[in-house]
Amino acid sequence: MTNLSQQKRNRMMGFLEFIKKTADDEQTKAVNEIETFLIEKRYGLIWEEHEEQVDLIMKNNIPIFSEIESKKLTYDLNEPFNFLLEGDNLHSLYLLQKTHKSKVDVIYIDPPYNTRKDGFTYDDVKVDDNDGFRHSKWLSFMSRRLVIAKELLTPEGVILISVDENEFATLKLLMDEIFGEKSFIECLIWNKRVPKNDKGIGNIHEYILMYSKTPNLKRTFMVDKEKMDEIIDVVRRAREEGKSVAEAEKDLKEFYKINKFPRAITLYNNLDNDYRIFGKINMSWPNGNTEGPRYDVIHLITKKPVKIPDRGWRWIEQTFLDKLGNQDVDKLHNGSYLCGDIWFAKDENTQTSSINYLEDIDKMLLSSIISLKSDGGMEIEKIFGEKNIFSYPKPTKLIERLISAATYDNKDAVVLDFFAGSATTGHAVVNLNNNDQGNRRFILATNNEGRIAEDVAYQRLLKIFRTNDKHKIENEVIFRKTITLTDIKKPDLFQKKIDNIVSEFSDNERLIHEVKDGEYLITKTKVTNKHENTLFNLKYFKTDHIPKIYDQDIVISDDLLVHIKELVELEYGIDLVNEDRIRLVVDEADLDTLFSVESIKDIQLFVPSFVLLSGEQEELAINRNIKVISIPEYYFAEELREAGEL
Repeated sequence: MTNLSQQKRNRMMGFLEFIKKTADDEQTKAVNEIETFLIEKRYGLIWEEHEEQVDLIMKNNIPIFSEIESKKLTYDLNEPFNFLLEGDNLHSLYLLQKTHKSKVDVIYIDPPYNTRKDGFTYDDVKVDDNDGFRHSKWLSFMSRRLVIAKELLTPEGVILISVDENEFATLKLLMDEIFGEKSFIECLIWNKRVPKNDKGIGNIHEYILMYSKTPNLKRTFMVDKEKMDEIIDVVRRAREEGKSVAEAEKDLKEFYKINKFPRAITLYNNLDNDYRIFGKINMSWPNGNTEGPRYDVIHLITKKPVKIPDRGWRWIEQTFLDKLGNQDVDKLHNGSYLCGDIWFAKDENTQTSSINYLEDIDKMLLSSIISLKSDGGMEIEKIFGEKNIFSYPKPTKLIERLISAATYDNKDAVVLDFFAGSATTGHAVVNLNNNDQGNRRFILATNNEGRIAEDVAYQRLLKIFRTNDKHKIENEVIFRKTITLTDIKKPDLFQKKIDNIVSEFSDNERLIHEVKDGEYLITKTKVTNKHENTLFNLKYFKTDHIPKIYDQDIVISDDLLVHIKELVELEYGIDLVNEDRIRLVVDEADLDTLFSVESIKDIQLFVPSFVLLSGEQEELAINRNIKVISIPEYYFAEELREAGEL
């Protein structure tokens, strides 16, 4: 088949080569740019790329994090910390590249839908249906963030993205381009509501695109079987009421019908003679392009061969015989039979099936259609006690289902949401950990437009942190500093540092100042009200930036060092002040103090590049298994090279 577009490009390229023969340098440069454009890809998603204000800021500045100490939530200092990152999510993603490259297990995002009615905010300007570049701007906005998101995922990691019909087609092509078509896992359908006064067609669903970092990833996504206790109670009550097996089975099927359970559960609709619930599993060969083994299965009663599936059996004969065993044959109320793990119809004319008991199965595959009518708006209203807190929040149960499916076999997973909005993802992770004793951690990134980070996301986490209060007293070190000669010579500077720490806390929080073993300590006595099941720690970081000033008199590394603490804490999920496995020193005095303590070993030690270890300290580091990491270049090597400081 002739490629007409390629023929046209070749003619144009030939003409450009002719022009270059007589062109000057500037003209040749312009022609080369035209040639480059002509040979760019001709298939896939093509749009007018737009630049954001945040891009311009990052060209001349380096993003950093600063902790808002007063917003820290602590339950147990021995447990990992979660993080809420306030600021443009492109800034946060830029810094997460430095701390979490190939370390995030699951990403869920609910980006702006770019609807014709509401549009989305781009560079602080509302983009709506009147903007001829609304799709291009949305794609530019998303592509930069998704490219970084892919880098953050582990090789086994997955990303899930909520979207509706406005950008579904473009997002699918964009994901195919960034992640690759072979990394596509599934397009989930969220059946979210019952049609109400719709015109034309009842729009009751949205989409959730699911991709893996690694192409052709072989993974299963499992979720808990829903309402297991309720299902078992239906049969238990029927038995206690003296109902027959047949009557109890009828009650079970009616319960399924009323509650609209998915097929993965309703297939468990049979009872054996002991009222145990079981499901029949088709034994046909599953692959439509090949055939399975063929052998005779003799009916237990009629002694005649049962019907063989058209494509043969799912199992080899020996596996079937092992499942059948030498057990007694039980005749059921409907005339069928059970023997071992095999079900037989009343005669040989119906294909036999294998069985599974409901009590033995606690997980099922995540369905590509999720029917969940929970209202995220009502949920937010209940948490805050008022209406109109946040528009179109996703229900926590939906996010729980998605994260549970992706982490059922990894309960230590790191979960990221960089369109965190009302912090539903954080809430979902907390609930999952409470339900299955998991240790998942969340990182949430959101801007503070309309004070959403402070007044919605943080307040929601604070409210669930305080749910069903339980009295608890805890002393927490909030500041620790080895007293150096400089501190003694310049007490005003030292006092200013102390005042900055103290100013972050309210007057009613008790702070204890003391000097112990050459260190200045500030301890906060906390009287917290905690729910016994709400187990999570949280740090609140705010994005900022320092200018890229390439001047011999200005040392960028000094400014970066001030904000290294936040990156170390983010990378390791810790609070450095109360952490023994990872230490940060800022000068020679701190270093000398650390190595003077013989018990300090098996740690990672972050040291500024201008603080040099002595020969003795280098030897001690080797003997005590202390890994020395040079800062700030550990996180900012590229920026320092640009500034000529490396």
